Amino acid sequence: VAWADTKPSLGIASCKLITPKGSCHPALRPIRLPHLKPYLLSYLGLQPFFCTVHPDFFYPNFDDDKEQAVDVVRGSFMLMRKEVIDSLGGALDKGYFILFEDVDLCRQMKEKKLPVFYTPKMSCIDYFGASFDKKTPTFKYKNVSQSLLRYVIKWHSPMHVLWLIPLTLIGYIARFAMPSPKKLPFTLKKFLRTFKV
Repeated sequence: VAWADTKPSLGIASCKLITPKGSCHPALRPIRLPHLKPYLLSYLGLQPFFCTVHPDFFYPNFDDDKEQAVDVVRGSFMLMRKEVIDSLGGALDKGYFILFEDVDLCRQMKEKKLPVFYTPKMSCIDYFGASFDKKTPTFKYKNVSQSLLRYVIKWHSPMHVLWLIPLTLIGYIARFAMPSPKKLPFTLKKFLRTFKV
């Protein structure tokens, strides 16, 4: 808090996030604001789902021991002033079930021209994905897809829905239906109903 008091224009601050073993990990570092190409590859099954594993999102040669301004920090540790939260009408968009709520918040900081800072002055253990990994693959795909759709409509264009929903369905079928077509857990109608933006 004393450190934050030295930065009166601060939007969000985050610390060094480490694994339970005490090491740094690329998925726990700050990232750049996302664009759509890596997600397209994800839906086609050509990249892992989480955006943080795609090289376009990394800061090259990120220095974990250097204080610096960044685009996005993980929601597992954020420090914000109350007046900043109040100016947003609340800290996080409750319309996101999982993921993207921290990206959304950092994007709001960018719109308000408030800096997002990473500082190594303290560290915090992040059990990255520990709870979410207990969910079924179909549950994870459905809910992350719905959050992505909300983010794209909010920050890009609603017109992207015209290709994003069909591509989401194609990705779903490719991941879960093709290996065992008789066990497809959702019909097309039920699957599309899951998207409530």
